[in-house]
Amino acid sequence: MKLSFKHTLFICLSFFFYSVSFAQLSDTSKVISLSAQELYFNRSENEEKISSDLFYMVVHFLKETYKGQSVQKVITELKKDEFSTFDDQNRLLVFIRLKSNSKSDETQLVNLINNSGGEVYHQEVGHNNLSEITAYLPIQEIIKIADNEKTALIKKPIPILFHIYKSLGDEQLKAQQVRQLFNVNGSNIKIGVINDGADKWSQAYAANELPMISIIRNGSGDEGTAMMEIIHDLAPSSELIFAGVKGLLFPVNWAFLAGLVNELHYTRECNIIVDDFYTPEEPFFSDEGLLGEAIRNFINDGGVYITAAGNSRKSLYSGVTSLGNGYHIFPDGNDYLEFVLEGSDYLYLQWSTSWTNPSLDLDFEALNTTTNTTYYSSSNQSYTTPPIENLDLTEPGVYRLKVKKRAGLETVEFKILSVRDNNIPNNNTKQIFGHSAYPNVISVAAYQANNQNTTSDYSSIGPALMYSTAIGQWTVQEVPTITATSGVETWVGSTGLWSGGYPVFDGTSASAPHIAGLAALYFHKLNVIENFNKSNMDFRNDLTLSATTLEIGTGGIWNNKSGFGKADILAAINRSLQTVATPVITPPGGIHPAPPPALEITISCETPDAAIYYTEDGSVPKGPPQINGTLYQNPFTIDSDRIIKAKAFKTGYNESGLATEIYNFGTIQEVATVSPVSGVYPVPLTVTISWSSGGYECWETVSWDNTVPPDPQIAGNNAIRVWRNPSGTEIPYVTLYKLKVQLKKDGQWGPVVYVQYDIRPTLRIAQIDDEITQGNNSFGEWYKWEDNNHWAAHLDETIVRPTQTSDWFIKASQEFKDPDVFRKYNVWTTNQGTNYFVNHAKIPIGPNTSSVLAHFKETYNVTVMNKLENSFSVN
Repeated sequence: MKLSFKHTLFICLSFFFYSVSFAQLSDTSKVISLSAQELYFNRSENEEKISSDLFYMVVHFLKETYKGQSVQKVITELKKDEFSTFDDQNRLLVFIRLKSNSKSDETQLVNLINNSGGEVYHQEVGHNNLSEITAYLPIQEIIKIADNEKTALIKKPIPILFHIYKSLGDEQLKAQQVRQLFNVNGSNIKIGVINDGADKWSQAYAANELPMISIIRNGSGDEGTAMMEIIHDLAPSSELIFAGVKGLLFPVNWAFLAGLVNELHYTRECNIIVDDFYTPEEPFFSDEGLLGEAIRNFINDGGVYITAAGNSRKSLYSGVTSLGNGYHIFPDGNDYLEFVLEGSDYLYLQWSTSWTNPSLDLDFEALNTTTNTTYYSSSNQSYTTPPIENLDLTEPGVYRLKVKKRAGLETVEFKILSVRDNNIPNNNTKQIFGHSAYPNVISVAAYQANNQNTTSDYSSIGPALMYSTAIGQWTVQEVPTITATSGVETWVGSTGLWSGGYPVFDGTSASAPHIAGLAALYFHKLNVIENFNKSNMDFRNDLTLSATTLEIGTGGIWNNKSGFGKADILAAINRSLQTVATPVITPPGGIHPAPPPALEITISCETPDAAIYYTEDGSVPKGPPQINGTLYQNPFTIDSDRIIKAKAFKTGYNESGLATEIYNFGTIQEVATVSPVSGVYPVPLTVTISWSSGGYECWETVSWDNTVPPDPQIAGNNAIRVWRNPSGTEIPYVTLYKLKVQLKKDGQWGPVVYVQYDIRPTLRIAQIDDEITQGNNSFGEWYKWEDNNHWAAHLDETIVRPTQTSDWFIKASQEFKDPDVFRKYNVWTTNQGTNYFVNHAKIPIGPNTSSVLAHFKETYNVTVMNKLENSFSVN
């Protein structure tokens, strides 16, 4: 497709165009008389819903057909654009986002699409919980959809893309040595592979280059076949499950893509997932959205997620906005970035503001100085439109790229990406984006097999700014994580079966499956054979901290090109197998006689040549390079209370466990009395603490959840001084309350008293003796409590309810028991809402229900004493 729209307006006129909105693409005279840019700058409010590239495509179609060109001829020209999808009826695939998730709005728009000669392709609830529709539409009908008040955005969906390069070489990253030395092959490890397709996998299986694999979705192509060949070479007994994503569109299939990750996670129970795909429409700076949630859940459940770092070293620019005059000023002082384009390209701009509610609105421009053509992308960022702009550059030339502020004051990081990997001047930093930079994802860089001393010249450089949904903060991710081999001969490539001709498999798409194979060997040895129960974080730590030096920096210490260095699976497994013994501190801690003499402390370690570091202030010791504590060389003495902690370190070994001893000098035996004793109690609960006179101080530590508070002696400034209070302290909450109390005198501490209270709601018992009819309610009487809440009950029976809680959330299950006299009841409600009781089938009971078997939720054991008594006892 070649779209050439001459830039004929002076820049000063653009301000006029932004302030006047009169263009309507449905007005034939305006489409014919105005240039494409005049139409663009004078878009109506509804026309601004159409993305820039789609708007220009519609303008081009209308202008050419109004001139008398046949629709078929114009469509044939437009079909040359690989980022446009047409069906056999020459209808264009478009992505439509609504302003709500209302079913009636969605139905109205679907009917409009059908009545306009279109056909719905896909529907789902997507970005910001808004309804999204993808449909095939006649190009001229796009205007009608934009004019609908329910429509928020119309754009072309973008295919999911892959990282492909060509080179030579192969190396196994010491996997062969590991298989021979430890007799491992990846057995009992499941690996999910996500890539374009695996068309020739059955031929590779027949040639003994692949095992029998399971396919969730094939897609098309054979990069997936090549990736699985690499994994099979390294870990020949691992089970492979493949999910092909070629042919999927983004953001159309965002939920489907996340669904593939979820299927590999939950249904196929994969231990490892490796992918090589990206889309310029996924958030560059955030793990928000369905895909981020799916990957995050997989990692949180112990899975190892591996992905290619990307091949964008020459095709991505990263910077921080400097928008003083409205346009970003680049480091050379110009308000543009110049690059040479030999063909056509799709450029994407994204910036680091909220994906769901952007606070800064940027526009994207490109002037072709060769043809004097300017391309514009100017979406109105809002809750319906995330921080993204794109340009469809359709002709060669020398381009000047500009980033312009439309609204907002925020200073942000931004990235400009060439989808077709054209050379864009860049500053060699922060070129990794999207899920390749998610927290705890292993992002793999590449080096060439015939040059193992430097990273490949296409391998993307880190780090990456990323908003982490899990912690709700912006973080700088140390990516890439690790570097592995690229330039690998594969059977599917060398035989010519791989369509497109890739005799060798290169790029970070080749390096990522190497790490997946290494991970399978690691877990086979350490979890299957040794039963060590190593976690995904253990693998990550052992892999990175045992890596060898590559190009710059030092192996095991992160740098922005090779991550922590070149992977070495033999060193990683050896590191995990070798752990320094935990030091022993003597004599044991406890209460010791007051000095003199001072107490001599000795620390030892069974691992030869291990370096022991210790602290005397309760902090955790650290070895080189971030030392905390003192290197132990000889016994030392102490003459006052101390908390001594020690750890041992040795190069090439895991650090030891932590040894801790607490020393008290003196003979304090006095303890505080805490009342009541530990147990389950109704709210409110009064707790009293008492102790004898004699100059003692009383200190406490508390927790309100399942954690155990530290001893007051250890808590230091976090301990709370307790003053005498014979009336005690009332706890008016339903909670789990844990308390430690310790006396202190003359710098000496006594024994710790520990209690815990499970404080539950109190219960109120009511009696209904008279038959009263409320409407046509045959179930029983509506009984009114004094707080105006109504409860139904059988006649002449007892009913109970909790007090001292506003939300009425009672968990678990327990019955009120007296089977000889009383009916069995429990208590349950939600926020004092409309569901009063629930039967055994968990169906809400309404006013016309005649009977109910009570199965309600309660944790507080209660015995009803008598129908006419308002009392309870605690079991």
